[in-house]
Amino acid sequence: MLAPRKFLFALTCGIIGGMVVVACINYLVDPYGIYSLTDSDQLRNKKPTAATKGPMVKAYQLERTNARTLVLGNSRAEVGFDPLDPGWPQGNRPIYNAALPGTGPRTALLYLQHALTSFHPDTIVMGVDFMDFLVATKAPTKTNLPPSELESRLSTTFDGNPNPYRQQQQLRDIAATIFSLDALLDSIQTIAARNDPFAVDLTPRGFNPMKDYIRIAREEGYRAIFLQRDEENIKAYLKRPHSIYLENSTTSPPLDDIRHIIVLCKKNNIRLKLVIYPYHARLLEIIDATGHWDAFEQWKMALARIVQETAPSLVTLWDFSGYNAYTMEPVPGKRDMQAQTKWYWEAGHFKKELGGVILGRMFSTRHTAEDAANSFGSVVTLEMLPHHLENIRRQRNIYWQRFPSDVTVIRSIVRK
Repeated sequence: MLAPRKFLFALTCGIIGGMVVVACINYLVDPYGIYSLTDSDQLRNKKPTAATKGPMVKAYQLERTNARTLVLGNSRAEVGFDPLDPGWPQGNRPIYNAALPGTGPRTALLYLQHALTSFHPDTIVMGVDFMDFLVATKAPTKTNLPPSELESRLSTTFDGNPNPYRQQQQLRDIAATIFSLDALLDSIQTIAARNDPFAVDLTPRGFNPMKDYIRIAREEGYRAIFLQRDEENIKAYLKRPHSIYLENSTTSPPLDDIRHIIVLCKKNNIRLKLVIYPYHARLLEIIDATGHWDAFEQWKMALARIVQETAPSLVTLWDFSGYNAYTMEPVPGKRDMQAQTKWYWEAGHFKKELGGVILGRMFSTRHTAEDAANSFGSVVTLEMLPHHLENIRRQRNIYWQRFPSDVTVIRSIVRK
């Protein structure tokens, strides 16, 4: 039997040895893509757990990307704008997609400030989502809460000063991604997903290719995906306020964040393309049916006003949210499990194929004549917006006539 001291020594060596093995596996497999022994698209493993840790992954990837173009926004931008799409002009490459699901303009501002401490992009493509700008009319109470985990790992605080919490968060991240058993399980999952064509992934360029949705669509059909997301979107909009402004004000925190982003771009001579997403017509119908259409139009006016007042020569506001051949893409029938939609995963998230059309339209690299004919995407200014909004209302009447059953289904869910 081992003496107590020898036993403790052997136990300690075993623990240390085990930690070394765990650390080596996690570092070499790199399940979150933050150490990047290789960024080669041919050699790298898929990263099925990286997509759930986007704020951490993208904070560290941003520091080494040296991108000329940065994509900002929420999940719609993360899955819609592929940095490898041929619609990007050569002069805008390389591109990094720093969009983060479930976030709004405040997070975009924080990550832009973080990026600017490491490199200087020439262009930013930023998606803006109407729901993120719906606010309660009462001004939020100011608090002195400590920074969130998302904020604490960034280079700067909201006011642009060096972040005093960052070093502590970096140590916590190293412990979580190198030495933890959770990371080991994620490493095992990463290895297992190597040959899975439908594995969730987050590429070294920050893009989520939504391969898992292909499997879901094959098993359940696109119609089921659309209907499920329609119900989720309706519930979300029914809970949201109907105003984009604070009481007795012509602004709000999200609008102020947009203004701050534009000022930051102006200061650094960065071209900014603000993109109102190409919501599928079913989502536009949800916006109308839940009583948010007036606020939707006011929001576009507010964005155009901020651009005009702040930096009209550097910032372009694009509106892709109208009714056209793309956004009115038919949803497959009830029993049609084989049909595939070309442009949308569901009403809120467009596929990279439509993202490529948007890029070609904005950068005039392809599709220009076709998309202009289809009324897909317009540069909007404060002066021309009234006519633009009226044109969308007329197009909405056409949608009601062509797809009455879709309108009926959505409004029946709203009335439940």
